[in-house]
Amino acid sequence: MVSPSGIASGAISYCAYNSGFNEAIVLALLILTFIAAMVYMAAQFARRPEWEAWVKIQLYHIGISTLLAAGAIMFAGLACGVSLWVAGGAPFTIADQHISDLFTNNMKVAITQLIKVQVVSEYLAAVFVQIGGATFGMGFAPFPVYKIISNNAQLLTSLALPFASSLLAQQMGLQIIHASAFTVLLPMGIVLRAFGITREAGSFMIATAIGLFIVLPLTYVMDKMIMEGPTLAAGVQPPAQPSECIGATRGYDRAADHLWWQNVYSENSRYKSLISFLDRIPFRPDTLIAPAMQCLAYVIPQAVFLPALNMIITIAFISSLTKFLSRNLGG
Repeated sequence: MVSPSGIASGAISYCAYNSGFNEAIVLALLILTFIAAMVYMAAQFARRPEWEAWVKIQLYHIGISTLLAAGAIMFAGLACGVSLWVAGGAPFTIADQHISDLFTNNMKVAITQLIKVQVVSEYLAAVFVQIGGATFGMGFAPFPVYKIISNNAQLLTSLALPFASSLLAQQMGLQIIHASAFTVLLPMGIVLRAFGITREAGSFMIATAIGLFIVLPLTYVMDKMIMEGPTLAAGVQPPAQPSECIGATRGYDRAADHLWWQNVYSENSRYKSLISFLDRIPFRPDTLIAPAMQCLAYVIPQAVFLPALNMIITIAFISSLTKFLSRNLGG
């Protein structure tokens, strides 16, 4: 059987989680059980029935916490299976690959190209040809247009740097969440939820751990499918993909650019010689700026808009789950 990503079902039968989070959850539950056992022993020794009643309440909440931990692990496995089915990888793996591809194959290429264009354009714009002497001669700048190109490249570089920073911040945040959500937040939430005075804080931490570890990376799988289109089974022709940044491996697509010119002016034979001449210019203005602008345009959704949507979805999930854990489970 083949998944929508074209991977056989036998190859997606497991999900690799951050090692150690199961042990941390079990340790937290054992600590709570040990505290309850010690209090029960003290209640029997001191003949304090109110302590025994407290132990019964704590055992109830320890049982609820155990069910919550098991449910969180099962929910994580289900989410990972869905991500493997639709995108061909675990949620955090897909998210990291998506952000890395946007930064390495788009933003890094765009910024590097823009800096090169800016430097070369400044040199060309500074060229001055002097004819005759200094007193009676004349001079002119043969490439004044490259000063405008340099200014445009500088402006685009200033716009690209915040986008690159956004991508790096998202990638670092996902790595921190992957390492700490189920190993730190969830066990701490289980411990805090067992005590009445910290029950709401514990419910919030449990909901936050589940939302960050499960819901947030799934939103990045959604982002990847929005930007690149859904993956399909092997042998099925994919739909038209959105415009990608060109430059990381293939260089600027001059053939496509030339075809665009031909399509625009195909009915006007008078422009054929002009098109042929423009296509031979090695340092043409549109071939300098267009690839970088294409990179920036492709990255803007993930750098600006989609992270905000991801956080809205995640925060709404955390808020709803916190209310449920606090109000409906004896909080």
